[in-house]
Amino acid sequence: MNTNYNQSKTNTLLTDEKFWKQIPDEKILLFQIDSIMCSNSTHKITDYLQYDFIGAPWNLIWYPFNKTYLVGNGGFLLRSRSKILALLQLIQYDSFPPDDHPFNKTYLVGNGGFSLRSRSKILALLQLIQYDSFPPEDVWYAQNLHRVNASIAPVHIAKTFAVESVFYERPVGVHRFTWGCKFRRKISETCPESVMVLPNGGC
Repeated sequence: MNTNYNQSKTNTLLTDEKFWKQIPDEKILLFQIDSIMCSNSTHKITDYLQYDFIGAPWNLIWYPFNKTYLVGNGGFLLRSRSKILALLQLIQYDSFPPDDHPFNKTYLVGNGGFSLRSRSKILALLQLIQYDSFPPEDVWYAQNLHRVNASIAPVHIAKTFAVESVFYERPVGVHRFTWGCKFRRKISETCPESVMVLPNGGC
């Protein structure tokens, strides 16, 4: 792909049933350019294959959505293709929330920047409901994959998989977040590769 994707285009691509149907394998590791794997992790990707959706948990302090599902950061996320397709068939993704849309803080796992997803669950969801373009695709999946009986990792497991805003000493991967100097120093001690994706921020 020679296309430069912004957040809107990424949301559209990752909620397109046709995109997911072209993927031949069941487990998909999404690894955005602002993510990196940690060589010192005591965990490996295969430790998480029982989940249909896992990504860095979101911090309750800044997370503006439903706080039941805090796992699923899209920057580094493992997804099941079938579950993604099932969700996209169930509801449509819409990038604009209704005026009275309450930010739901139930779904706290799933940052998509470094994520693992099951293709079958994604497809099942995409066939059940259409993505409405809001919230971002990783939050939308975290909030809706339960509709197709997807297994979403709990926060205490998800934080061992990826770090974005919730610290864990030796995660599999790191997704960029504007952390403070103390957080950056702490994660760089056990994941020296993290300095490649973390902004210096004057530290």
